[in-house]
Amino acid sequence: VIRAHPTTHDAIILVVHTAFDKYKLHERHEIKPLQIQGQIDEILYEMKIETLPWKSTDDLLREFVRNPELINGFQTPEPVHVSIREHLKIDECHSVHFDESQVASTGEHRLWFKNDEFVPGSVMALKVSLLPRIKQVIEQVKKYLRQLQPHQVDSDSSSTETNFNSIVRHLSLVDLNRILYRCSPEEQSDGCGYDVYEIPAPPPGVQQHRQEAPKKYYGKRLVYSGLQGIMSELENIRQTQDYVKSALPVHLRNGDWLLDYISNRLMSQPSTQQ
Repeated sequence: VIRAHPTTHDAIILVVHTAFDKYKLHERHEIKPLQIQGQIDEILYEMKIETLPWKSTDDLLREFVRNPELINGFQTPEPVHVSIREHLKIDECHSVHFDESQVASTGEHRLWFKNDEFVPGSVMALKVSLLPRIKQVIEQVKKYLRQLQPHQVDSDSSSTETNFNSIVRHLSLVDLNRILYRCSPEEQSDGCGYDVYEIPAPPPGVQQHRQEAPKKYYGKRLVYSGLQGIMSELENIRQTQDYVKSALPVHLRNGDWLLDYISNRLMSQPSTQQ
């Protein structure tokens, strides 16, 4: 479960190992590693709740007596063992081994869960923030986005900020159509080698290091070549709240191909290069 701050983009990631079948409470099986991109600030907590094997769940329920005045738990001496550890550094975590070999190149942590520690009934919460270089880029993007809000212009407006309005003012309707729309036949008629973007299967090797979307999502073509094609897809994702397995988020996490397509496509025409 992931919850992110809309402004700072700091996130809390909650990882839970459940067992809805009482016969699987004491099973130990391999858990797939979890990839997290960003800076792990701390482990907010790691908790483990275990029912002792010498006392079955049926026995505990059979012996339970409800208190008529208070919410009470099991009365049997120590039938359940609870372990709670809070505000931990990465190297202090017992449940997970952190692989940081890719942090320098991709900013990605890989979490390998320890089968004998992260058992059914275990919970872990991590606080994650953006990498410093990503924070700088987002601040720059926000600065440009403020240009779209004429009543919220910064007091230190620079020539870079005012350039946006200048660029838009000189675009023709044909240019705007190229930037925003363009269906497949229109795009191909330009003769520049571009078509509407298709979200492909990940290239060889990527799927071993990144989270994958179901195969049925791969090969999905956007409606338009322009920005509206992406906006329509984002609107669908917003309505379903499926930010993990939808085609577009997975593709963006896997690489920068879509971003390169957007910029290179506009750069191919002199009137939209700026």
